[in-house]
Amino acid sequence: MSYQELQENTLLNAVTSTGAGTGVLAQRCEGWNFIFDASSVTTGASIDIEAEYGDDKWVTIHTEAITATGVTMAQSEEGSYKKLRANVTARTDGTYSVYAQGRLGN
Repeated sequence: MSYQELQENTLLNAVTSTGAGTGVLAQRCEGWNFIFDASSVTTGASIDIEAEYGDDKWVTIHTEAITATGVTMAQSEEGSYKKLRANVTARTDGTYSVYAQGRLGN
């Protein structure tokens, strides 16, 4: 059995406010998993996964509503991206980390 090599990136690390993380290079990968790790959540947050196009312009490719403490995963089999970032667009409470795992292309 052979395994696909993954690129793993941290998009947000234990954030407690709204706003976007720094974009990370993603252009060598496809087939992304996005992992949302939330703690101390009572009401929650809305977190967008965004892809860069053009020169520092961003488009939302996935929105996750987090309403409880725990880990949630979303997948994107759609195309490859230049850069990815996570953006907490609304938050009432909680601490959030977001990770991205992409399958390295040939």
